[in-house]
Amino acid sequence: MTDYREGQFQQLNHALSRCRKLGYRVRGGSAIARVFEADPASGAIAVQEARFWIGSDDPTSPTVTEDLTWVDERERALPLARVGPIAWSEGVRMAAAIFAGRHVEKEAQNG
Repeated sequence: MTDYREGQFQQLNHALSRCRKLGYRVRGGSAIARVFEADPASGAIAVQEARFWIGSDDPTSPTVTEDLTWVDERERALPLARVGPIAWSEGVRMAAAIFAGRHVEKEAQNG
């Protein structure tokens, strides 16, 4: 999902701080939201994890957010059609909350 791409943070530290403040773990450059989701076909409970890329370079360097993706319990990419409603909702909520803290240039006021 690309709705939350290109969120600019002046430092990776700022994005990491936002993740901590919101209660999200960060691993391998991605903020993580891990949920338990019922498989519609079998009813079995499985882990699905939303991952929102925030960057993995020098913490004092600028960073830009990238895609929101989901993986299964074996860390295999999930097609969007297989993402459960709870995992979808929690992933979008996480990405939106982190993205909301991005640096936004103020527009010059005329006159």
